[in-house]
Amino acid sequence: MDRKAFVDDDLFQHLRSCLLQSGKGRPRTLPSDVQITKKLLVQLWFLKEEGEKPWTVIDEWLAKFDQRVDGMEKSATYLWNLINTTAKEFSRCDEADLGEFLAEPVDLDLISQELSKLGIVKSTFADPPPSQSAISNKAVVDFEAYRNSQGLPKHRAIHWLTSSSGEPSAAVQVAINSAVKTYTGLVKNKRRHPDTLDNFLKSEFCVPHKRLKTSASNDQSPLAEVKVKPFPKQCAVSPKPKLSKKCENCDELKSKNEALVDMVHSLQKENCSIKKDLNESCNEVSRLKESAKKDSDSVALLKELYNSKTYATGTVRQNSKGLPKLIKNKLEPNESAFFRQDFRLATSYREKKPQKKPVLLLSSKSVADVTEVEIRQRGGGDGDRVVRRKPNVVLAYNKSMGGVDQSDMMLYAYLDERLTVKYWKKVAFSILNRMFVNSYILYKQNTAAEKPLNRYKFYVQAVEQLAEDYLGGGEALPERRQKPGVVMIPDSKEKDCCVCSDRKQPGSRKRSRTACTKCHKGLHGTCLAKHKCKK
Repeated sequence: MDRKAFVDDDLFQHLRSCLLQSGKGRPRTLPSDVQITKKLLVQLWFLKEEGEKPWTVIDEWLAKFDQRVDGMEKSATYLWNLINTTAKEFSRCDEADLGEFLAEPVDLDLISQELSKLGIVKSTFADPPPSQSAISNKAVVDFEAYRNSQGLPKHRAIHWLTSSSGEPSAAVQVAINSAVKTYTGLVKNKRRHPDTLDNFLKSEFCVPHKRLKTSASNDQSPLAEVKVKPFPKQCAVSPKPKLSKKCENCDELKSKNEALVDMVHSLQKENCSIKKDLNESCNEVSRLKESAKKDSDSVALLKELYNSKTYATGTVRQNSKGLPKLIKNKLEPNESAFFRQDFRLATSYREKKPQKKPVLLLSSKSVADVTEVEIRQRGGGDGDRVVRRKPNVVLAYNKSMGGVDQSDMMLYAYLDERLTVKYWKKVAFSILNRMFVNSYILYKQNTAAEKPLNRYKFYVQAVEQLAEDYLGGGEALPERRQKPGVVMIPDSKEKDCCVCSDRKQPGSRKRSRTACTKCHKGLHGTCLAKHKCKK
């Protein structure tokens, strides 16, 4: 016989019609005074199995019962678990006992039958009373399941079981985890014996504790008699040695050791604080470095440094973001331009004529002002000096710039570069120029003269000494008689060909970029055979 017939009555049809009406957009007429029995829960389970409507419709109806239950959260989830449990009991119950089973009322305040026997319901779950009787594993599992579903802290279960068993909280927590893990493993194990899970749930919850293994036997044999040999007469016990002079200073050494230990501890604390400060500084530098790489914005980096209470002065590229357009204009030699925005000062300065592009600087500390500076004129004598007006930003940057920038400045002051297609030549000449700069630095450090040579004269003397071996005066070789030929005219100039060009006839003038090697007249290479050189 189909068990659905036991619950198919007017209430079941009314519930089904309510669900059908709610699905078509019509208002629901939900029964609010229905007595909650196991029969009602089984009817809801059959409606869910039919799948006529989504579960959310029944969840909304079930949530209505939450208004009659105090301190209940997630009512729909809890009631669905209760419905599924009741449906399983309904399927296992004998047909003769179904009438009594379905008429049994359901108390929504109960969590489970096992916990209700111990006096634990939803209203007393916040402060469960200590149990005077044995606690089964099912009660512990039900307690943990409800606690997890409500999102409550774990110390409630530990406090309840600790007050009931008198065991320490750490051992109780281990026992709870073990019971839940065993229950989960038995549920997942499909090959288990049918009675294994039931026996585990019915068994008493126990907290294991370590005990010392002792072996006691009633039949203990008496200990054998121990014979002690007499002390030989020839052996005499030496008297207690006297303290030496070193031992008299033990207290002083002990105090010194304690002072040394205190000093080591203080140094360790200082090292920890220094390490912490260094880590913070490194993190700040790394953050600023990453910010500069990411933004490529020197103006924004200057602002970030200023907000960190750090002044900065440095050169920037012309394509940097945030710079005014007027700062990129061309300047005359010994001319400067200033642009200010809040605390930021942008400076453009061109020092001399060979410097084609002006140098651009940003500063958060300097002022827009210039200072007259006397500098030694390049290539002049010792007394030849020139007065130039340099911005204060440039002077401050030259005073405090790093070693790399200063080395580059010394290198590019007398740099003689040539365009070349072969890259190895550029590398070789760059190494040679670095060697000249380093040699001048060593010369100034090791010279005994009161007034050493300036860098220009030092370079001239060094070049003359290096080239002395290759410029020795030898006998002049006799000039070879050159064969007639053509050569390119320098500076891309042109001349009239002395063979095929005729200015008298219109349209007969022909220009040539090559000339004769002897008479230096304009001559095409194709006209060389017809040319008769007079020299």
